[in-house]
Amino acid sequence: MTTRQVFPMSLLTVMGFTFGQVGFAAEKHKTTEISMEKAQEIALKEADGKIKSSEYEFEKGQNVYSFDIVTSNGTIHEVLVSAKTGKIVSSTIESAIKEANEEKADKKKEKD
Repeated sequence: MTTRQVFPMSLLTVMGFTFGQVGFAAEKHKTTEISMEKAQEIALKEADGKIKSSEYEFEKGQNVYSFDIVTSNGTIHEVLVSAKTGKIVSSTIESAIKEANEEKADKKKEKD
């Protein structure tokens, strides 16, 4: 083999190994997070009620599971659970106006 043939093959081997390691690291990171089901259990301990919506998102500087929980008196309690630690990041009662604005923003995101 000439140098012209060896260099591209070596480069491809290094790139394959490097990108393979990045993919492995991302997969490993993913498995260190708690499941949506576990996060839901944690959220329902924080606010007793029925889950109206749930999503996985990046908020407050970290990956979180976000739950809107309708309580027995009809208020909406938003609970954010850290995807990494399982700890409550935020727990707030949402006003009807805030909830309506969030729903509008979510619909707009879906259109885009």
